[in-house]
Amino acid sequence: MRAWALLLLVSCDGKSSNSETVEQICTQVVQCGTYGWSDQAECETAWIDNVDYGTECAYDAQYFTCAEECLLYDCDDFEDCEYFCWLSYCL
Repeated sequence: MRAWALLLLVSCDGKSSNSETVEQICTQVVQCGTYGWSDQAECETAWIDNVDYGTECAYDAQYFTCAEECLLYDCDDFEDCEYFCWLSYCL
């Protein structure tokens, strides 16, 4: 198991508001290659719980707590980490 996965399992304590976390995540996403979003604004609008974009999330509070920890990593690990959070809490 990657170090980031272990960190997520033991340190998800949630510190930021969801909108602040979305902004931070989308900044990282845009820096790392966009994940298919056209720009930062579209990412922030549609990142999570937007039916029009198919980004509904069953446990969004837990997702945000988890994903906030991913911001500590470089692009490759960030992508894996955020995907782990998505699979764990949103699908």
